[in-house]
Amino acid sequence: MLSARRDRHELVSASLAARDDGELAALLHDASGGAVGVGGGASVLDVDGVRVFAKRIPITERELAHPHSTANLFDLPTFCQYGMYRLAGPGFGAWRELGANLSLTEGVLGGESEAFALMHHWRVLPGRPPVASEHQDIEAVVAQFGGDSAVRVRLEELADARSSLVLFLEHLPDRLSECLNDPLASAEAVERQIFDAVAFCAAARCSTWTDTSATCARTTTRSTSSISGWPRRPGSTSPTTSGSSSPGTSTTTPTTRRCDW
Repeated sequence: MLSARRDRHELVSASLAARDDGELAALLHDASGGAVGVGGGASVLDVDGVRVFAKRIPITERELAHPHSTANLFDLPTFCQYGMYRLAGPGFGAWRELGANLSLTEGVLGGESEAFALMHHWRVLPGRPPVASEHQDIEAVVAQFGGDSAVRVRLEELADARSSLVLFLEHLPDRLSECLNDPLASAEAVERQIFDAVAFCAAARCSTWTDTSATCARTTTRSTSSISGWPRRPGSTSPTTSGSSSPGTSTTTPTTRRCDW
């Protein structure tokens, strides 16, 4: 399985890397899908006969001025995370998601885990997806976070963003929850694979608060996750190292979701 994925990854990566910005922008323009959420826009591309998932993450001028920085550039409170409130927070930055995917792709290609989607390529391109409906009323989001001024500044700069960090990822079409028609027969294998993925994240020092059940997909033989987070490795900065406290990757969420399932 990994050998086939690696071969496909090398083919797609080379094809995308050989295209200039205009060619990639045209590819995105012609793509199917077009869903928009708080994390950006999503579409499915055809790259030399291989389906590729593209995620367009709006990136602010402040982030562009600090390339690859995973620091808390907006001084956001650490409780400002996706999925923890009715209206999602603005996220800590596009570079963190890139760093997490680079770290996880390296682990998959190195044979440490097969539990994550490979990132074939990335590029900063002009243009951005529409502002998500949850973030159109900035004042409502700010009020939810206690009127925090840093949240307002982050949301305003995101709304003004004119470029996107585009991640070109392995396409995993089937969500795990839709594939488990016989959960009793699959539960043990799925449980083992999800906890293997969490253990790999901990070993790779990559933190995430993503809803595991919502982001797990299913290949022919195993569960595979596509997540966002930040790398906690040398050279990266999480809220923990920028003056705030935050938990690391833990088994609590997958345990809870498994019980609910």
